[in-house]
Formats: sequence, C-alpha cells, structure tokens
Amino acid sequence: MSEKQMEEMKEKYEWDTKERTEISLREMVNSVWCYHGNCYTNKYITNYFNEKELEEERVWEIVKDQLNYLNNNCRIVENVYTDGEGLTYNSIIEN
Repeated sequence: MSEKQMEEMKEKYEWDTKERTEISLREMVNSVWCYHGNCYTNKYITNYFNEKELEEERVWEIVKDQLNYLNNNCRIVENVYTDGEGLTYNSIIEN
C-alpha cells in the first residue's frame, strides 16, 4: 500500500480501530524496511500481535503484503538528512 493510500485510509477511521492499527503496522513495516531491518523478527512488528491485539496470522499477512509492495514499487535513498546530533535518516521513494 502506498503512502498516499495509507493517508487516505487514515482519514476514514478513528484512532482506536482495527483499521488504524493495521495502517500503523504498514507504516512500521516501511520504517523497518527503510533501514534494512528484518520485519519477521523485529520487536516493533511482533508487538502488533503481542500487545496491539491483532491476530498473529493477520500481522504476517499485512507484513508480507507491504513488503511485496515495497520490494516491487520502491527504493531506499540513504542519508537524506542528518540531524543536530549527527543521526542520519533514510527515505523511501516510490518508483
């Protein structure tokens, strides 16, 4: 799901809904992917079924779908910004 699609979905749902939690999970997948992390072992991803009350099967379905979108439609641009503490940031660019 593209960033634009996620933003459109956010406008349709209240904060404390399953749909918003699923969008939040997709955003977390984007963040982990952007820094070359493993979405299948990342604690921020697994927290979605441990703490956020999504079914584990649904979490992995969303992760797989979002990774498929990212791998086929996006690229990572590294070091696009450096903050005042010297931390650098990456960005996802849709092709």
